[in-house]
Amino acid sequence: MKIPTKTFPPFIKELLRYEPPADHLSTVCQGCQLEDTGQKTLAHVTQQAEEQIKRNLEWFKCLPLLHDISESDKRVLSRSAWIELMLINLTKQSLHLDNGVLLCKGQVLDFSTAEVTGIGDIMHRVMQLTAKFKELNLDDAEFVCIKVIILLNPGRKINI
Repeated sequence: MKIPTKTFPPFIKELLRYEPPADHLSTVCQGCQLEDTGQKTLAHVTQQAEEQIKRNLEWFKCLPLLHDISESDKRVLSRSAWIELMLINLTKQSLHLDNGVLLCKGQVLDFSTAEVTGIGDIMHRVMQLTAKFKELNLDDAEFVCIKVIILLNPGRKINI
């Protein structure tokens, strides 16, 4: 991960250390090996969700602000924020695309495919976030701060 050149408080620098590298996506995955578009898309989305959950759990373990929180409270935070964190992560990894969501290095999900497979509403939400984040021109530090805000505000929905 490229740490922005701006000056940040040590706390933000510490958070950035635990963000996954930009090239963390799988090159070949289960979904890439399927031929049916619907099955392929759902396999990619399922794999992406599984990877995001694993990555978020690892991220939670490393966050210095959660060291003194009980395991029970960590589970509550994890359960309440995983969908929003997944959307933020999908958005970040798709910023370079004009009209799609990057599911793995071999698969970009477009809106028509998302609609056909029944996940058009999720795709629409990610595309809204992507457009807004492009407009804001967020750097890695700002993304990690958004993730921490989401994590520490369980039950709050992301509003654009």
